[in-house]
Amino acid sequence: MAKKGLPRQVDFQAIREDWGSVKLSDGSEASTRVILADLWIVSEDVIGPRVVYSSAIPLRVKCPADVMDAVKNKPLQRTGKPMPLTKEEGFEALTVTERRKPTRSAYRFDDFELSIELEPVGAARNMRFRVGPGVPLYNLRWSTKSRVKKAPGPA
Repeated sequence: MAKKGLPRQVDFQAIREDWGSVKLSDGSEASTRVILADLWIVSEDVIGPRVVYSSAIPLRVKCPADVMDAVKNKPLQRTGKPMPLTKEEGFEALTVTERRKPTRSAYRFDDFELSIELEPVGAARNMRFRVGPGVPLYNLRWSTKSRVKKAPGPA
């Protein structure tokens, strides 16, 4: 056990890292996946460990032909300072019209399992830029649901 008051970084093993997808109001399909980067136990009690973690969430968007055609000659996304999601910067809100497959990941550490699920909240796109050959700049927002429980079976 780590010294009192210090978080303990733990090794973990991926059980699953499933891609999830949603349908957007412009006809695009956005897919996300949670990839755990680091995991720390900050305290433990009778319920179990309390954890903090860092993760990466890649985003893949498949667009309809008319959307791809509209941005094929647009400049690539600007790098550096992030753009605010405003109308002035060229963003428009999209609706998540269908949750096709949930984004879920699970990891084992010590005698426990951490599960992480993304719940889509909203989306935006910017047709002034592209991020690839014919994909506009998209931004998805989600809430994260995580749970730690005793893992089944031996470690």
